[in-house]
Amino acid sequence: MMLMTSKGTPRVKAVVSQPLWAALRSATAPQSIADLLASCPGTYDTVHTALKRWQDRGAVVRHTGKPLRFRLVDGADSLPPDGRSETAKTNMRERSARQRIWAAMRVLKTFDAPTLRMTANATERAVATYLNQLQRARYVQMTERGFRQTGRVSVYRLARNTGPKCPTISRTDGKTFLIDNNNGRRVDTSPGAVSLGRKREAPFADGGVG
Repeated sequence: MMLMTSKGTPRVKAVVSQPLWAALRSATAPQSIADLLASCPGTYDTVHTALKRWQDRGAVVRHTGKPLRFRLVDGADSLPPDGRSETAKTNMRERSARQRIWAAMRVLKTFDAPTLRMTANATERAVATYLNQLQRARYVQMTERGFRQTGRVSVYRLARNTGPKCPTISRTDGKTFLIDNNNGRRVDTSPGAVSLGRKREAPFADGGVG
């Protein structure tokens, strides 16, 4: 049921991965590994290996807490032979772009969208979408507003530099959350939950970059 790779890590066979994927698809709430083992063959190691692989490929979201719980990303379809759904492949491309953009922000400290696109080798849409998400979560702040008629672009600063892992987006129960993968922080960025025009009354507890 469990083979070992040349590096000593478990290799999950289809007899484990297929029932596990089916259990995640049918679940109505995030599942712990113990929950999944109650309806799937395998061991803790094989299930954990499969979940980690699917998480790395953008098909599974991990919820922090004790115990850890997992769920499929919204819209995930059946499991292809290589373990990647079309949704997962799209998520992987988006996550890769977000990681490059986040890394560029951490280096530049202050930036505009064209500079980010060039530095991170990302599309205009990817930069604009991620900037908006980070701005709604107060991770990025606008320091100079652009003016289209004169060609002046908006300038931003990274207000919360929490670590090397890019924050990601999760949608649950009709709400959108930004997940900080460095400290586990969740920020509700749903429409109506935040206002980009509203000033904060107090500085962030863990500071930011100047």
